[in-house]
Amino acid sequence: MKKLLLLPLNAILLIILPSILEWPGMNCFSQPIRNWGTYYGGAGHDAATSVIVDGNGNVYLAGYTESLTDISTAGSQQPTHGGGGLDAFLVKFNSAGVRQWATYYGGPGEEGGINHGEISQSLAVDASGNIYLAGTTKSVTNISTSGSHQPAYGGGNSDAFLAKFSTSGGLLWGTYYGGAGNEFANSIAVDGSGDVYLGGSTDSPTAISTAGSHQPAFGGGFKDAFVVKFSSSGIRQWATYYGGAGEDYGRSLAADASGNVYLAGYTSYMTSNTTIATSGSHQPTHGGAYFDAYLVKFSSSGIRLWATYYGGSDGGDGGSSVAVDGNQNVYLSGNTESTAAISTLGNHQPAHGGGVYDAFLVKFSASGVRQWATYYGGTVEDHGNSVATDASGNVYLGGNTSSTNAISTPGSHQPTYGGGNFDAFVAKFSASGVLQWGTYYGGVGYDVGNSVAVNGCGQVYLAGGTSFSDKGISTPGSHQPVAAGGALDPSKVGDVFLAQFDGCASSISVATTGADICPGYCATVSANISGGNSPFTYSWNPSGQTTASIVVCPSSTTAYSVTITDASGATAVDTALVTIKPSSSCCSVTAVISSDPSSTVCVGQQVFISASGGTTYSWNTGATSAYITAAPSVTTTYSVTITDAAGCTGTGTLTVPVDPNCTATGIAQFNADALQVEVWPNPSNGEFRIGDLGLGIYNLDLYNVFGEKVYADKILNPESQIFSL
Repeated sequence: MKKLLLLPLNAILLIILPSILEWPGMNCFSQPIRNWGTYYGGAGHDAATSVIVDGNGNVYLAGYTESLTDISTAGSQQPTHGGGGLDAFLVKFNSAGVRQWATYYGGPGEEGGINHGEISQSLAVDASGNIYLAGTTKSVTNISTSGSHQPAYGGGNSDAFLAKFSTSGGLLWGTYYGGAGNEFANSIAVDGSGDVYLGGSTDSPTAISTAGSHQPAFGGGFKDAFVVKFSSSGIRQWATYYGGAGEDYGRSLAADASGNVYLAGYTSYMTSNTTIATSGSHQPTHGGAYFDAYLVKFSSSGIRLWATYYGGSDGGDGGSSVAVDGNQNVYLSGNTESTAAISTLGNHQPAHGGGVYDAFLVKFSASGVRQWATYYGGTVEDHGNSVATDASGNVYLGGNTSSTNAISTPGSHQPTYGGGNFDAFVAKFSASGVLQWGTYYGGVGYDVGNSVAVNGCGQVYLAGGTSFSDKGISTPGSHQPVAAGGALDPSKVGDVFLAQFDGCASSISVATTGADICPGYCATVSANISGGNSPFTYSWNPSGQTTASIVVCPSSTTAYSVTITDASGATAVDTALVTIKPSSSCCSVTAVISSDPSSTVCVGQQVFISASGGTTYSWNTGATSAYITAAPSVTTTYSVTITDAAGCTGTGTLTVPVDPNCTATGIAQFNADALQVEVWPNPSNGEFRIGDLGLGIYNLDLYNVFGEKVYADKILNPESQIFSL
């Protein structure tokens, strides 16, 4: 049975999987312009696994390093390497790429940790600018602080760790997290209350979960995922395993504004369906290949709200990164071999690109309903390692590729493949899944994009690892314009890279409105522009029309894309989906019709007849309101045709029986000051109504048939009145 291989074994020291960031950004569309790019590393092996941005535009970079120099700054928390094979590192740059401070983090073991053939660490930042670093360690010293949740190493080959730093780089607290087995920390997230979540994988049967949690016991397989929630001061709130009898890995976490937390990863077919997915979810059962991706949502108190598999039956699928936008839509990225069950109709790339793996990107609502999904890849191999969102709902996908097609857009920063085994890439999609731009990033060696982030100005950061690429990575005058030890030195294993792209060269954006219609009907599709410089030109496909709104009458569900160009040449693209509803769901409109009185009336007696169930009405009397009044002299049938908001119609009839031996007398219609007043039923010795009164003060006098006043009143601003005699 073939297992999911997320990355090639011959690149295992360089190729690393991601962490994620969601951060507000501007909704703007242009080809990305690189502002600056830099190497970061010494003579050893170095790679970046995570990048984040704070509210002041500072950017933080984390990863792992073997280098003894060129990593830390004097006076930092840990200015020297801890002595093991690998140390974690944390570095702060300002938005111009100038280093502010940097520190090692590690002891005599290895910080970074190898998880199923991958190396992974993660960063998060809170509203106060404090930084959280998560990873995996084999060191028994230099990790935890006194009085922390777990001050001592738990045992096994590795423990997870979690550390909190101030904005100036000082360690506030640090803790191990692990039992007698092996733990790997792969992701971290901070919610709006400042609580921090740690996620990863474990095979320890103890020291992981809390009593009463969603899954307090180890599932019994090779690995379980886990999630743990800490307060901002490092006190554990709750923790749970997530897995069963197979292999279950926790790859990425995200938290929304309500404190809900999302865990993504991948799981083997040996784990039971109910352990991973919930009933009624998007995909409640495993797709059938060895691994499927999964996505699960927990409340802030650790209660599972929903969970779903994501994968097909003919290949392995893995979830690598998750992000949440301001509307609590959830984005999942990853890698897939599957040729079905991944993409949706009308998306950017509906079919697998043909190589070993394609990246994928899928959007879910807050309740777990899939909105759209797409492949992203060419004819060789592509990995979706990181996803981030901005304040306008745009979504950014970062990863690595060895495909020479289907990655970049014309005019992008690097429209062609750089060569070597892999190039990094980053791509921007609109909230509706339309590709805005995409670019390669790399030279002739190994170049892998592991993390992507967006700041409040719409500047996009891509971070990862590079080896043997001496061109296309750094810019002149950057922090480190040359790879340490020489870019093509065969003894050089790899360096970190960090690049900033300006995503706001143009501020134009467009949002389209689609429709659900019945067969044979038409719909209006509109493009709504934000920003840009008028006049604007419109180009719709496939209709070919050139106006802001178009009327379309498709015979089947059709996606209509529009390209907007403003006076300065900036462009924006979006797609509207016009869905044809099943015939069975269309035009079931019923007209409900009634009369008052509902029994036989006298000749000339007024009757109030009303209908409901539609938005427009057409009576056989010519009236077009929801009700009519009549005074039939003979038994008469009244009919109405109603139309609802979808254009569906229905009819109703009502027969008013008239007694020819009874003639109506008594209260009459009158005209006062050009105001037509209707009284019904007429005559009456019980309840009657006065209607069609405008605003004002009215004197009401009632007389009996002998001309005697029997009632008097003053009425203020009535629309209608009901009286009983």
